Amino acid sequence: MSASTNLFRSSVFRLGMVYVALFGASVLLLLGFIYWSTAGYMLRQADATIEAEITGLAEGYRSMGLLGLTRTIRERLSRTPAGPSVYLLVDTAYSPIIGNLDRWPDVGPDEQGWLNFRLGTQSVPENGTAHRGRARSFSLQGGYHLLVGRAGPLRAEISGGVVQYVETLGKRANIRSQLWVVGHQKFQVERRATLQCRQILVEHLGQQLVPR
Repeated sequence: MSASTNLFRSSVFRLGMVYVALFGASVLLLLGFIYWSTAGYMLRQADATIEAEITGLAEGYRSMGLLGLTRTIRERLSRTPAGPSVYLLVDTAYSPIIGNLDRWPDVGPDEQGWLNFRLGTQSVPENGTAHRGRARSFSLQGGYHLLVGRAGPLRAEISGGVVQYVETLGKRANIRSQLWVVGHQKFQVERRATLQCRQILVEHLGQQLVPR
């Protein structure tokens, strides 16, 4: 009887641990999928906004040339000087003519033609939360170059945030599992103590009821 009871207790304990592990893994996978989907949506929205900015600047450049492009950039910067939009127009020596960056990024485009770079000291926005930029570059007539983009988190930083977020959830799930184990062990100790007290009480009462 004692062996089967111990086996039953051990099986219940193992099943409980398996349940906790499966539940924790399911929650982590679900939250990770939601976070990844949200991060991808944010990046697609940012890229679409940059493309819209480029379309507006291209119209000004086609209608009035370099003067119209400069005027459009100045107007946009005056409306939202601390906004997330990034503009930089440089000459043939890559010296800034107008924009809210202090220099041309020293990185090349990726396979999709995007420049992912660290913003300088004259970065936007001014709240200190954005330290990276994502933009497209264009070569204009006369040797001029134009950079159009936005400031904000990049995929690598978002991925790092996902990993950190999942690790935090994993630590919490591990703590809860440990608490469950401690609680289970405490319950078993109290149960054994209760059974021992009950056995002692039964034996004591049995001795008192024995006829003399």
